[in-house]
Amino acid sequence: MAINYDPKNIETILGLPANRRKKLIRYYDRLPEPLRIEAHRLQTDYMRQHREACRDKMTQEEFSYAMLLIALDKMLSIEEFDSQRNTTPEQSDKAVKLRAARIKASRRVQKPSPTKERILLRYFKLICRLREEDGMSWREVGRYIKKHHHEEISHVYLKKVYEEKKRSLSGAD
Repeated sequence: MAINYDPKNIETILGLPANRRKKLIRYYDRLPEPLRIEAHRLQTDYMRQHREACRDKMTQEEFSYAMLLIALDKMLSIEEFDSQRNTTPEQSDKAVKLRAARIKASRRVQKPSPTKERILLRYFKLICRLREEDGMSWREVGRYIKKHHHEEISHVYLKKVYEEKKRSLSGAD
């Protein structure tokens, strides 16, 4: 089913030329996912604000696309404001916050350590028993795991993982 969309319709209502619209879509492509969601939240806000004014001028699809472009234009304008010389401190702060949020949102989620997972899944109860009931030192626990389970794990790392797990368990109570 082909629907004829009129790009001139969007250009006349928004006042955004084709090259600016392409730039905004490329900007959207580079955004991390949390900021894309923010763009869609802004889009929804703009849709609510302009629903009545644009009801008869364009189709629902064109309207939705136009409001996304407005949201992206506002976000990009805030980022570009900081590069201009005559910005106010408030505008500059807003741009810095947006850029910082963009950097934070693009952080990779750290992959869990396979050794830590093994300690927690296989040896945590054993470590608890060896430490609490048998009174073994961390070095002795490490030697025990090496001798009886054929896995060499640093006594320092065993202690670190054990204490993190104990803190999380006590914090959950």
